[in-house]
Amino acid sequence: LYRKSSLDKMYALLKENNMLILASDQDAKKRGVFVNFFDQPSSTPKGSAIFHMQSGAPMVFSVAHKEKDGTVVISFSKIELNGSASIETITQTYTTMLEEKVREYPDHYFWFHRKWKTRTE
Repeated sequence: LYRKSSLDKMYALLKENNMLILASDQDAKKRGVFVNFFDQPSSTPKGSAIFHMQSGAPMVFSVAHKEKDGTVVISFSKIELNGSASIETITQTYTTMLEEKVREYPDHYFWFHRKWKTRTE
């Protein structure tokens, strides 16, 4: 799927038990939800949380890193949430997981974007 794919197609994938992969580490401008990332409020996409809340599909956090010998390791972790978790709680949960991985492998994260560009009002 590409960024401009229809929401109906995305929900259909989830209904068919397929995976929907979303990258949620960019500045989401005014459309995002503000959560803490490296102790700073950061506008973060809320689409992953909304898909989870509306479809009931499980959420999985995934990250890849390269070992010293060149081996690429891809890890997957189910995001444990209670049924009443809010958009903010869900988004903060996976953002915290991302921050932990960036701290563990800082040289693997591309800082070419301005993550904290959008400010809270």
